[in-house]
Amino acid sequence: MRIRLKVTSRGIILRYVMGIPTSKTPTVVLFDKDGQFHSFGYEAQIHYADLVEDEENCGWKYFSDLSLLRYRNQKYTLTDDQNHSMAALDVYSAILKYLKGHLLSNLADRLADLNETDVHWVLPVSASWSLSERKLLADAAENACLSHESLTFVLKPEAAAIYCKEFLSSNEPEFRKTKSSTYFSPGAQFIVLDAGGQTVEVTTHEVQSDGTMMEILYSDVLSPMDGSWGGCLVDSKVNAFLEGLFGTDVMEEFRRIKIDVLELQHSTEMMKRQCKDPENEKEDFKIWLKVPATLLDIFKNANGYAFYKSVAESSYAMSVHVKRKKMYLSNDFVIEMYRESKEKLVRHLREIFRDNPELKNVKTIIMTGGLANSEILRNEVRLSFPGKHVVVPDQADLAVVKGAVMCGFNTKMYLKV
Repeated sequence: MRIRLKVTSRGIILRYVMGIPTSKTPTVVLFDKDGQFHSFGYEAQIHYADLVEDEENCGWKYFSDLSLLRYRNQKYTLTDDQNHSMAALDVYSAILKYLKGHLLSNLADRLADLNETDVHWVLPVSASWSLSERKLLADAAENACLSHESLTFVLKPEAAAIYCKEFLSSNEPEFRKTKSSTYFSPGAQFIVLDAGGQTVEVTTHEVQSDGTMMEILYSDVLSPMDGSWGGCLVDSKVNAFLEGLFGTDVMEEFRRIKIDVLELQHSTEMMKRQCKDPENEKEDFKIWLKVPATLLDIFKNANGYAFYKSVAESSYAMSVHVKRKKMYLSNDFVIEMYRESKEKLVRHLREIFRDNPELKNVKTIIMTGGLANSEILRNEVRLSFPGKHVVVPDQADLAVVKGAVMCGFNTKMYLKV
């Protein structure tokens, strides 16, 4: 009898960052002047921002994008905030070593008899990664003392599919009404659309007679090499709007103040969460965006007048107005920032169905990743594919992590290898 697994992150990493609840940590890492690991995640963000503020960041290495590998002189490198490079193997090794120590420390506080050998590690890997890139991660794991016997690699789309299949075919009350178990019976095909910050990976799986899943199609055109397709594309639209409103010179000066840039980034995330699909709203409404005081001061010093006067006389006057330190935007105006991302995604899904007639039996589209939390994107997919059952699991942004943990317990239970 299969025992369903309860996977939770609550109580260990759930936190509020500038008022926003999150169970995830940004993938950023900081090394000191001697090249030694200093910090990871929010701690790295805040410490580096303080260093920049005090003009003491010279020589420190801050990596905010670990996905853009560069292959030079027969090895992979990463480029930091000050355009300095470092071997990707050293960066990844340090991160894995930190994460290992962090988890073991947290578990030790809860489990008195815990041994390191009691833990099995699972590393999700992008399906688009080459064999050499995957070997890089394997070497980093070895450097971090993650033994081969206690380590499993799983592709991110497979991990997301595992999580969705288990939880959507369970007997939990919220899914009984959808009869979701019929969508995961033997022979059923379903698409997993994993929409993250920079990439959107699309895979198709088929449920086998023994309940395992087999990947039958993988699509990797939605990558940073082709331009951002995920949440970063929406963020780029927000940044373009701010530059048009405040001016390029003002925004360039503001971006030197890292701690306030972080505040604006979190405020932008809060703005995106307020955005609603007009199909569900009777009338347009306003969404607020908190503007850092330093940005307002920089604008006034550069132009000689207050920011709110500029907005009232700009081309944005009908959609934006300012009150105190908050900027209020029309919901319809913010939705427009999602348009390109929606159109690209739906167009690509249509091409997949058109070019692969063997997918005619696909009845379900499962959406995971951070962008799946957007009501705008979810409804666009539902409206564009009315004959498909579109499913967004609870905590869609954690689907890969939770599915990876489930896979770690028994790979053969879930995947046909």
